Amino acid sequence: MSFVLSPVRAIGMQELGDSLTVWTGFSSIWSAPVTVKSMRVNGDKITLRTNPVLSGVRWTPALVRDVERNVSRWLLGHNKGKVTIYTNNHEIRELVTPCAKGNHKPLISGKSLAERNIALYPSHGLYFNRTRQQWIWQRAALWTTVEDLYSQEYVRNIRTMLENAGATIYMPRPGLEATELGASGMPQWTEGARYWLISQGADTTLWDLYEGDEYKDDMKCRAMWVNSLSEPIDLCLAFHTDGADSWDDSVTIGTLAIYTAYDDDGNKTLRDGRNRVQVNRNLADFIQTQVVNDLRHIAPEWTRRQLMEANYCESRVPVVPSLILELLSHKNMADMRYGLDPHFRQVAARAVYKGILRFLCGNNAVVQPLPVHDLAFSLNGEIRWQPALDSIEPTAKPTHYFLYVRENDGEWTEQRVSRPQAKIDMQPGVRYDCYVVAANDGGRSLPSHTLSAYQSPITHKPSPVT
Repeated sequence: MSFVLSPVRAIGMQELGDSLTVWTGFSSIWSAPVTVKSMRVNGDKITLRTNPVLSGVRWTPALVRDVERNVSRWLLGHNKGKVTIYTNNHEIRELVTPCAKGNHKPLISGKSLAERNIALYPSHGLYFNRTRQQWIWQRAALWTTVEDLYSQEYVRNIRTMLENAGATIYMPRPGLEATELGASGMPQWTEGARYWLISQGADTTLWDLYEGDEYKDDMKCRAMWVNSLSEPIDLCLAFHTDGADSWDDSVTIGTLAIYTAYDDDGNKTLRDGRNRVQVNRNLADFIQTQVVNDLRHIAPEWTRRQLMEANYCESRVPVVPSLILELLSHKNMADMRYGLDPHFRQVAARAVYKGILRFLCGNNAVVQPLPVHDLAFSLNGEIRWQPALDSIEPTAKPTHYFLYVRENDGEWTEQRVSRPQAKIDMQPGVRYDCYVVAANDGGRSLPSHTLSAYQSPITHKPSPVT
């Protein structure tokens, strides 16, 4: 990214802000323009302070050098000035993440997420509005769904992939398997976290926070719950979709990552003493970068939005690395053209899992395989399948497989095999069901579809010809 303005005269703060806005390439659809709040030029030394917009840039060492050269050129007529730029109380060099530098050190020693603990939850849900005396959605109905329901599908897939990599997942809301009806007459998984915590006997200090405002209670209780967990939590991810829209139906709003630099008491450190900005921004960068890069393989025009530092309770309250991911805009047609496609949702969920994996494991990470395909079951007992090679993940190759077989409606048996084929002893009159899971050092794939085979015990002889 480079934009060079050759000045014929010194430019003022307004013009400098405009030039920086153009340089960032930010669209007014989803970001405010850059404004320069103060500017000091002392010889060849330049110091700028801008509004927070520049803090949303994914700064790399090369990008920092580029903007400093351009600011020097715009103000001094050459690119050799010593430029210091502050945005949102940070010098931009402080915002270059280890992810962007390519020198992130693994936080754990393994290749998978074995023995890791991750807090994960979808965004919104039904809540009881005491003023209206009724249960209502927290978000509006748009494009055939509401965010309260829509985000659940992604989280179910993310959870499965993380568990297949060995992680233990903690959720303050029930998953889609919780079909019991709540107080609103809807399945419990549609309700906000507040009500699930109540049903599980959580202390009132977690969910009774705003004197009867159950909407605010639900928003904050998720983060309060994370801090109450007895297990050491490696990170916390709140999965959302955004409500931004565009005047152009062909323009995607894209993916936004939100982190917070301070807790409720103004502390800049996490429970373990690490700096919140450095850790949370790095987590946000890993996941956002992975998501955008992967989605661009199926949606080339997918937009990367800000790495935004903002004050939201879901990213402010947790004392562990935390992130709010706004995957897309559920209000924007261009986003939802993709967002209603099951394949898109699967790719997005896998990208989130991979971002978490790489944040924790660094270059040691091994990505779990994709599900096998072309599963075939013959009446002679031969079972064959084809491994799915991941063109964008060299490590995601299966090294072995698990074959699951059951007879009639009996228990599933597991058999580990090294090749994409196996044979079982089939008997007439017994129905055999089977499916396959690919595996490697990173974990297990999602299961293949299930096939069944049955051979009748009755032998039909042809009628004699008369």
